[in-house]
Amino acid sequence: MKLGIIGLPGSGKTTIFRALSGKSGLTLPGDESRPGANVASVEVMDPRVDRLAAMYRPRKVTRARFDVVDFPYIGRKEGDRQLLTPSELGLIRSIDALCIVIRNFRDPLMDSIYGEPRPRHDLDSLYSEILLSDLLVIEKRLSSIEKTMARGKNPDDSRMERELLIRIKDNLEQGSDISSLRLQEKEKRLISGYQFLCLKPAMVLLNSDETSFGNNGDLIAEMEKRFKVMELAGRFEMELSDLDTKDMNELMNDMGLDASVLDRLTTLAYGVLGYISFFTVGEDEVRAWTIKRGTKALDAAGVIHSDIAKGFIRAECFSFSDLMAAGSEKELRGKGLIRLEGKDYTVKDGDILNIRFNV
Repeated sequence: MKLGIIGLPGSGKTTIFRALSGKSGLTLPGDESRPGANVASVEVMDPRVDRLAAMYRPRKVTRARFDVVDFPYIGRKEGDRQLLTPSELGLIRSIDALCIVIRNFRDPLMDSIYGEPRPRHDLDSLYSEILLSDLLVIEKRLSSIEKTMARGKNPDDSRMERELLIRIKDNLEQGSDISSLRLQEKEKRLISGYQFLCLKPAMVLLNSDETSFGNNGDLIAEMEKRFKVMELAGRFEMELSDLDTKDMNELMNDMGLDASVLDRLTTLAYGVLGYISFFTVGEDEVRAWTIKRGTKALDAAGVIHSDIAKGFIRAECFSFSDLMAAGSEKELRGKGLIRLEGKDYTVKDGDILNIRFNV
């Protein structure tokens, strides 16, 4: 999983990135006018992994991980049409989901530069920029298609693509994203290579200050008509990342938080993207794996290793909750709660799999 953090200047998105990454990560090369993106790989702190590790005492524990990319601020200089540089566009189109950071905090310096927070306006403005970025891609492609058709090459395929892109272009120019068109599967396949930004799952991170945090119910309800929303206090969350566990928990309790910003964002992102976790266990390793909800056992085996999928025979399967209730695999077997499933079994969140295979 790869999440891209975007926001207008002064939104506090890099502060949030540092809170998520523990200030680790690397900065990619930029150019003369813009800094490079910040990138970090973070662990999914699933408490089920800790409980499985305590039970099996493996030599190695491997948590699921995902990448967080903090893009340079969203904004164009006067005379520019393109929202992002070519290298940034290439990177952002590889992102699985967008985290749109919206400023909702007061700060004397930020207020003097950007004015008072306008979260509704900023969300509309930023999403308009996303639509414009996709529109420019379409205009460039339409120009190329016109030249191809003029030379008489692939007239039927080009005509079909051209008609679809014109429909999408008209829709974007009216301020609507592509999903509102309800495209047929054939049409979706035709444009899948473009990786349009407005088709990517998106969530809003409402960056409030400590005084207003938890008191923005009406604003959040309005934004949730379009996006999943998570409120956070970016500066507070970044300060938490410097503390030990005891002090961090005390401050989180004072703010009414029951989980860190990383844990809350992980839960939100998994929900938005439809991801779940399954586990493999044993004396050698306890490991968490991330898959799409609805994944079959054969494909889950392929996530572990392609050779395991090729030689798939059966999946020995039991649930995390049943294991914790029984206390051991031995007790599970005695109760008949360990099953053998075939390749078409739909893996569920919290399943523990032992793939039987032959190569």
